[in-house]
Amino acid sequence: MQRLSFSLLSLSLLLIACGPRISPEQYIKAMSELGCHQQGEGTEGGTEILKKLEVSQEDIAEFRKKTKVTVMMETATTIAQNVAKCAGVSLTN
Repeated sequence: MQRLSFSLLSLSLLLIACGPRISPEQYIKAMSELGCHQQGEGTEGGTEILKKLEVSQEDIAEFRKKTKVTVMMETATTIAQNVAKCAGVSLTN
């Protein structure tokens, strides 16, 4: 029983280590905030926004590298909708 528990714990830690450090929701929030404030990731204003949200540029790069394409497509759509709302535009009919 202890071996099974240890194996499950090891597997869980491995999956956590292999995945991105931020969630899709955190990524969406960060990118939406940047877009709504018309800031880029490397700009001074963008750096402040990311700092406030406790997301680093490394977190973003890792998320992009380790996230499945289907999830990235969904997050991109959500980010576009959020930024459009900030501008008072609707992307739906």
